[in-house]
Amino acid sequence: MALNALAYSSAQIRAAEAPLLAAQTEADELMRSAALGISLVARDMLPHTGSVLILAGPGGNGGDGLYAGAELARQGYRVDALLYADRAQERAVAAFTDAGGQVVDKPAKNYTLIIDAIFGLGGRTDIEALDLPSAAAVLAVDVPSGVAADTGRAGENALVADVTATIGGLRYAHGLYAGCGDVVVIDAHSGGHSLSAQLAEDTSEPRVSIAHARRRTEYSFGDHAYVVGTQPPLVSEPTPQADKYSGGVVGIAAGSTTYPGAAVLCATGAVRATSSMVRYAGPQAREVVRALPEVVATESIDAAGRVQAWVYGPGSGTTEPADLRALLRTDLPVVIDADGLTLLSEHTSLRELVRSRRAATILTPHAGEFARLASACGLPSAKDNPLDAVSQLARELDCAVLLKGRASVIATPRSTVVVDAGSSWAATPGSGDVLSGILGAFIALRVAHAELANVPASWTYDAIPESVCVHAVAAYLSACTPWGEAPTSASRIAESVPAAIAYLSRRD
Repeated sequence: MALNALAYSSAQIRAAEAPLLAAQTEADELMRSAALGISLVARDMLPHTGSVLILAGPGGNGGDGLYAGAELARQGYRVDALLYADRAQERAVAAFTDAGGQVVDKPAKNYTLIIDAIFGLGGRTDIEALDLPSAAAVLAVDVPSGVAADTGRAGENALVADVTATIGGLRYAHGLYAGCGDVVVIDAHSGGHSLSAQLAEDTSEPRVSIAHARRRTEYSFGDHAYVVGTQPPLVSEPTPQADKYSGGVVGIAAGSTTYPGAAVLCATGAVRATSSMVRYAGPQAREVVRALPEVVATESIDAAGRVQAWVYGPGSGTTEPADLRALLRTDLPVVIDADGLTLLSEHTSLRELVRSRRAATILTPHAGEFARLASACGLPSAKDNPLDAVSQLARELDCAVLLKGRASVIATPRSTVVVDAGSSWAATPGSGDVLSGILGAFIALRVAHAELANVPASWTYDAIPESVCVHAVAAYLSACTPWGEAPTSASRIAESVPAAIAYLSRRD
């Protein structure tokens, strides 16, 4: 699975920091180095003049913020500091006031930028409510205060940032908590060593990476900051020698008399995601062709013809597992969604087939479907620790699992990716059916490429974060109007897929 940006647990960060703290040649060398990077990010967010409020906690995060405030004060900005616990790192406070910063008991009504440096890596989620100027942009240090760095769980009064500047490497919360905003990684040094280099030496598994489907601010950051980005799709213009099969053929087995719309939505997602052939097999063949005349449709899987990947489950019904069993016995990748996941939860023999497959199997549950399937496997739900829960299920069934949500967690037996959608407009009926179609088309494309290039079948798993990003951006674009954002629907999301692919494929 391609890694967009590696993330680390709190324990890994602390272990990497330890030798750098020991190597310091002067007091607070590592903290001052981090603060310099924070001040540079703050400068990227500030106009030439402006005022800054530092929210400083009692620990190292507060020290980072105060030293950054000192840098900004020396550059001519008016900088105030509010000490959250009425205390902070003494040397950092002294450096801040010596540079012209002012410690205040009550913040002013207007600031251009607020730097949230209350709690970071080891912060609590039960912070007190703060009355802050609403017009100011917020830059969080490491993670927004009130958010658990390892789980993304947020307390009632957790802060919401426009930008989060994290030091050395990403934290899990940067994908799991939507209130991080745009995330940038800066480095810190001491004794000639860098925190990012120390973290790079950590090769423990499973590897976790973070992707953001789209940027949420317009700030332009310099070379001092790495901006967490998206997972661009593999899709490109067909070659001059290409035909309707070259980009991979996906088969859609979806829909029923009860849920005919699921077949149409899933097939539309696939058609809009590929220029190659899309086949449909199921009871809604006529409805699918009426809506999408380019689809080649039959009423049974056996009659569908050659495909490179299958999508099974949206609206298919839960009474008969024969079709799913037949697909799992093929040597083709299979995406299982919706009713297909219910069948997996109810039939031990189907789960055994998943475990025994050599071809890729991708499960795409929402939270409720995940809980049922995990329970059937004797595993925990994803409520408390989604990263661990999804990774456990992937290892248990030896497949890929995509837990869908605003923060989607994607796990294979060896790696995990978290994708923040950037908006929540995908929370609408039928949206998951569209995502399944996109994913099936992208997997078929990768299988077709793999057949030509002789690359491992596991390469198909890279299609999962790509599909999630395309779907997330399509949902956002479908909600955009000339007057602002407005409610959307699954059909509109499907129609926005080509625009989303183009958006994510830009090279500017």
